[in-house]
Amino acid sequence: MAEPVPVFDYSDAYLKGRVTVAIETRAAAEVDALRAFPASPVDWRGRLVVLRAYVIVCLEQGASADDVYAAKLKAYRLEWESALAQANAAANAVKDADYKPFLTIGLERG
Repeated sequence: MAEPVPVFDYSDAYLKGRVTVAIETRAAAEVDALRAFPASPVDWRGRLVVLRAYVIVCLEQGASADDVYAAKLKAYRLEWESALAQANAAANAVKDADYKPFLTIGLERG
């Protein structure tokens, strides 16, 4: 029986072979714990899961402050923070667009 493979598409050639289903599941759980992110026009959840998986791999694999993982960790943490801010802004925009205040005006006959 074949071993399960991650669901998301990982473009970093160096790290994608190190992303396991367990790491992807952990990354997805961490992203889902933050909030619900809109799926259109950008799949924010998927993008954040991939970035979080990269960060987890770098944290687990890194051995010293000057190895490849440390350099990639620095870059992916910055990308994570930027993407998270954009995803939060997109989620807030969707939430604000769906906001429909309920207004009632009492009518009385005089």
